[in-house]
Amino acid sequence: MKIAILGYAGQGQSSYRYWDSPENELTVCDSDENITIPGNASSQLGVDYLKNLDRFELIIRTPALHPKNIMNANANNSQILDKVWSNTNEFFKVCPSKNIIGVTGTKGKGTTSTLIAKMLETAGKRVHLGGNIGIPPLELLKNNILPGDWVILELANFQLIDLRFSPHIAVCLMVEPEHMDWHQALEPAHYHRSDQQSAASGNSIHSLDVPTGTPQQVLEAPATTASSSSSYENEQAQALAFEEYVAAKQQLFINQKENDIAIYYAANDNSVSVASTSVGIKIPYMEAPGAKVVNSEIVIGNQIICKTDELKLLGKHNWQNVCAAVTAVWQVTKDVDAIRDVLTSFTGLEHRLELVRELDGIKYYDDSFGTTPETAIVAIEAFIEPKVVILGGSDKAAKYEKLAVAVATQHVRHVISIGATGPAIAEALRTQGYDSITDGGSTMAEIVNAAHTKAQNGDVVLLSTACASFGLFKNYKHRGEEFKKAVTELS
Repeated sequence: MKIAILGYAGQGQSSYRYWDSPENELTVCDSDENITIPGNASSQLGVDYLKNLDRFELIIRTPALHPKNIMNANANNSQILDKVWSNTNEFFKVCPSKNIIGVTGTKGKGTTSTLIAKMLETAGKRVHLGGNIGIPPLELLKNNILPGDWVILELANFQLIDLRFSPHIAVCLMVEPEHMDWHQALEPAHYHRSDQQSAASGNSIHSLDVPTGTPQQVLEAPATTASSSSSYENEQAQALAFEEYVAAKQQLFINQKENDIAIYYAANDNSVSVASTSVGIKIPYMEAPGAKVVNSEIVIGNQIICKTDELKLLGKHNWQNVCAAVTAVWQVTKDVDAIRDVLTSFTGLEHRLELVRELDGIKYYDDSFGTTPETAIVAIEAFIEPKVVILGGSDKAAKYEKLAVAVATQHVRHVISIGATGPAIAEALRTQGYDSITDGGSTMAEIVNAAHTKAQNGDVVLLSTACASFGLFKNYKHRGEEFKKAVTELS
C-alpha cells in the first residue's frame, strides 16, 4: 500500500514505525527540508509537501496539521479527505481492549487523565496512559495491551477533529476558546460522520458535503480569515472557529453506544453541548450523581472521599479535575482507599503550578502549560499572596479583558510583559487602571531577573503567560524549563 506520513515529528515517527512493513511503500511529507528520513522511505519535503497526495492510498495526518490544509492543497480532488487517517483512529480500531477512557476539554486534561490512571492502577487494574499527554496512542501497543486492561487517553481537538470512534467512557472538562488561530486559519471543511462499520473497514471516512445542521458537523458557514481588517469579520471568524473547536470535542462522544458513559461539567454550557451528542449514559460532575464538593469534602453519592484541604493539587480549579476523575473511576471501581490515596499524594504534572524554588521568602511557580487567559486567571486566583505575574507570548487570537480584571483585583503587585502579545496585554491592563507593568526583555534570564527585582518577601512569582510560547521559545515545555533554569540560577 502506498502511504503518506504527513509530518515527521513525534507522532509522525510513531506512525511511520507502525506502518513500516514490506507490503507498504512509505513517503514522509514534511515542510522541513532538513529532517532526517529513514533510508527505506521516500520523501516529499518543503513548501509543497501537501501537494499531489491523491497518488497515495492512505494518508496519515499528524495532529498539528488541520485537515483543511490537506484539502486546500489538493483542491482538484474533492475526495482527498476520504484517504486521511490518524494515529489515534488506528489505535481505536486495533486496540485489544475496549476499556478505553477518553478525556478532553480545554485545560486539565493531562491532570485528569493522570489522576484516573493512577487511581485505577492503585486499585489493581492494569493501566496504559497516552495520547496528547506525550505518548502517541500507537506506542501503547508495545505494552502488550490485554482485553481486560484499561487505556486512558488525553485527547485534544487536534486528535479529535477527524476521530471516528468513541471510548466506553468519555469525559469532557470545561470547554472555553483555545487554539482559535488553528481553527480559523483557512476556510472550513464540513465533515459528515459515517457509521462505525465504515471506520472498521480500515479506510478513513471523511466526506465533504453541504452542512445539514446536525450537532457533529464542524461548521455551518464559511469562516472569515483571522487576518481580516474588519473587526466584525474578525469576531465572526473567531465565533466560527470556536464552533469548530466545540464540534471537534463532540467527536469523542458522537459514536458512543447506549451502554457507554458520557461524563461532563454541568456548569459549563459548552461541556454540556459536547456531551449531548452521546446516546450513552450521561453523568455530570461537580453535581450529583457525579462527584462534587460539599462542605469542603469530595463526595460521590453518600461516600466521602477526602477533604479538599487534604488534596495536594494546588488551586480550587483542580477540584473540578478531581471530581471529573473520581466520577470516571467510580464507573469502574468503588475502591475508596485507592482513590483517596492518589488524591492525597498526587502533587500535579510538570509545568502546572509547579513550585520551582523559594528564595528570600519568594516562591517561584512554573505554570508554563497554561497558554490561555482563562488558565492564567485560575492560576492567579490560586494564590492569596501578593504576586508578580509573567504575561505574554505569541498570539492565539485571544482576548484579554477578563484577564485584566483579574490582575487588577487579585493582589497582583506587578506584571512582567513579554512576547508579541505583551503590548496588547499591557493595553488591556491600563484600561482597568493597572499600570504596574515592566517589559521583561527577550530572554528568560532577563524576564526572571525583572520579576525577581519587583518581588518582595512573601510574594509569589508566577509564570502563567496566558499565551503560547512561540517566538521566544520552542514550546511550553522549553519555556518552563528555561524558567526553572533561570530561577535556579538566581542568587
